[in-house]
Amino acid sequence: MARRIFNTSSRAETILGYFKDMAESRKMSAFISDAITSYILPQYGTLHTEALYLLDTISNELQDWKGPGGARIVPEVPEAVACTAVRRAVSWLRGNHLKNDSAIKAILSHYDTSGGKAYTFDDQGMISRVAAYAFKLGLSARDTTEAPDVDLGALVKAIVSAWNSVWDDPDAYEILIRYIYLAEPSVPFDPFEAIEIMRMMEQTFILEKMSD
Repeated sequence: MARRIFNTSSRAETILGYFKDMAESRKMSAFISDAITSYILPQYGTLHTEALYLLDTISNELQDWKGPGGARIVPEVPEAVACTAVRRAVSWLRGNHLKNDSAIKAILSHYDTSGGKAYTFDDQGMISRVAAYAFKLGLSARDTTEAPDVDLGALVKAIVSAWNSVWDDPDAYEILIRYIYLAEPSVPFDPFEAIEIMRMMEQTFILEKMSD
């Protein structure tokens, strides 16, 4: 008898028995494979695409992906793809605000927000947002639309500390997004952790919408 590689609950056994008795077109291996993949990945839109591409990078399954103009995809280091995926996932927050900050904190745990690195902005809109939030959160003594002398990492840390009161403010997300795109992680993202963070973001958003 072949050795089982995992134990199942009685509920799972009932489901597996159902699929085992179905027509040959519904292969058990395909069912289990799809179930495992669906369990780990976000299910919709941008987050699903980013997580699936990252998973295919890890799995060396990029043959079905195409670059701009149908160009062949050149494989990258998985950690680099994970960082890019997280940056795009953070951009997803623009239209999908999260009251629960667990996923955001998980992302920021990879960055050094203690201060000491200067960032410059080339658009007045971002300068105004940073200046307004620096004043709002007590990091600047001046209420101004000019570029404040405030470290962006420290500002993002302060924004997350005040998340309960700013979580639905678009400007808070714009500052967070800009920081994640400008800063380099001090701790690289493990690809599977990045996928889990994206899944957490999606699940949090769905649960919060359901409870509205």
